[in-house]
Amino acid sequence: MSARRAVLTTTIGNFVPPLISLVCAPMLARGLGIDGRGAVAAAQAPLILAAGLLAIGLPDALTYYIAQHRVISAAVAKSSASAIVLVGAVGMVAIIALSTPMSHRTPSIAHLITIGSLPLIPTLWQLLVRGVAAGMGEWNRLAADNLIGGIAKLVAIVVALSIDALSPLVATVIVTTSSLVGLLAYLPGKPLARGLRNDDEGPKSKEVLSYGTRVWSGSITGVLLIYLDQVLMTPLSSSTELGIYAVAVSISQVPLVFNAAVRSVTFARESTAPNLQRMAQSARISTAITAAAAGAVWLVSAQLVPLLFGHAFARSVDCIGILVVAVVAGSPGVIAGAGLGALGRPGLRSAALAIACVANAVAIILLVPPFGAIGAAWATVIGNGLAAFVTIFWMRKAFGQPALEYLGFTRADLSRLADLARVRARPETAEAS
Repeated sequence: MSARRAVLTTTIGNFVPPLISLVCAPMLARGLGIDGRGAVAAAQAPLILAAGLLAIGLPDALTYYIAQHRVISAAVAKSSASAIVLVGAVGMVAIIALSTPMSHRTPSIAHLITIGSLPLIPTLWQLLVRGVAAGMGEWNRLAADNLIGGIAKLVAIVVALSIDALSPLVATVIVTTSSLVGLLAYLPGKPLARGLRNDDEGPKSKEVLSYGTRVWSGSITGVLLIYLDQVLMTPLSSSTELGIYAVAVSISQVPLVFNAAVRSVTFARESTAPNLQRMAQSARISTAITAAAAGAVWLVSAQLVPLLFGHAFARSVDCIGILVVAVVAGSPGVIAGAGLGALGRPGLRSAALAIACVANAVAIILLVPPFGAIGAAWATVIGNGLAAFVTIFWMRKAFGQPALEYLGFTRADLSRLADLARVRARPETAEAS
């Protein structure tokens, strides 16, 4: 599959989760109210955070080595899966143990957090399968994964509403388990099995674990950068503020769809044949499209949020305006970070994210207690902007690539963008210039 086709397919697949979230968000908001919606967000956030923290970099490591060698040994696959089960079990116990302080000592929310932690191990397994699929270039299956999981979530919420059974507990079960239905996209598994061998061909477990460990530190800080505010919102402020913020986050993620697709394809493709200029152009085009989408989301949210969610959620509009700025500010750094990983320097990306995460955490602690959801949104701007700045700096420091190549928009970019938008199909073997 060509890079252009891969980006298009992945964009469509990545568009499904935020689209489904947008459709489901008003139903959850009106069916549960602000406090109920906040309670579900409080229950879901630890699972999402733990899944990112405890994947120990193995999904990206599998993508990297399969993209390079087109194969890994079955022993590597088994050891990766075993490691995931072990850390997943530890993570689940930790979430349950911390459920009371994370819930601001609210028993009902602590119970939801416990329930929400139960799908952690299968969620981690799903991340491993996605890593293998990305390395094999199985973009259609990855898109189908998102589509199936999204439809399962939508259908479950609609059914629960129709029979008047939607409660914080039911909603928590739905939002934490529905994505796992997407694993059906990998059946039958023969295409993925082509990347596995019973002999010792390809990288060893030690190599994969070493790369994964270097990615892991970045994954930890990256996930913290995205989800720490939602985990800390309830203890630092209230579930009501988290309800407002959760709605804003679900809407502000829409502009990230294309950026996330480019990031996935860039990492897999550049791991095989790195090209610095191509990476920078991908970042510029991705940022331009993300900015246009962010502007559109901000313009329509003022009218649609009160209409769809109710006037109780009107304060989410202010958060959306701030969060879309954060999305655009972080966009070029996302692609530069994928480039660092593809060039075998994931540690530099990890260092950039660690710096940004510390700044974000300090901002959350300082801004959330007095300003609630608005404070969390500004903390996200600080974290995303700093992450992008430091990541691009590392590309310049390590590979001599001028930082300005990741910013702005050139005539060549416009031509490339027009090429991406053409409906006319190209041969599958064609590569993007």
